[in-house]
Amino acid sequence: MATAALVRPWLGISPSAWEEAIEAFGPEDAAVVLAAILQRSSLINSAGGYLRNLTEKARAGPFPWVRCSWPDPCQSTKGLTKIRA
Repeated sequence: MATAALVRPWLGISPSAWEEAIEAFGPEDAAVVLAAILQRSSLINSAGGYLRNLTEKARAGPFPWVRCSWPDPCQSTKGLTKIRA
């Protein structure tokens, strides 16, 4: 979470967008979403807009995820799945 607090402003994500993501995903999953946005930042025009879009999708209903842990490949779990936007 401390790293997310440092990365968020660097990506141009507003405090309000971050707080809404934490409310929708929970703090740990919001940090994972932020890490995914950071990883894809060269492909995303507006990280804040992208996060708000994902937050709205999460609020609309079950949000499918894939939890990935290194060095194992991605495993389907009830937690995280693929981020599609």
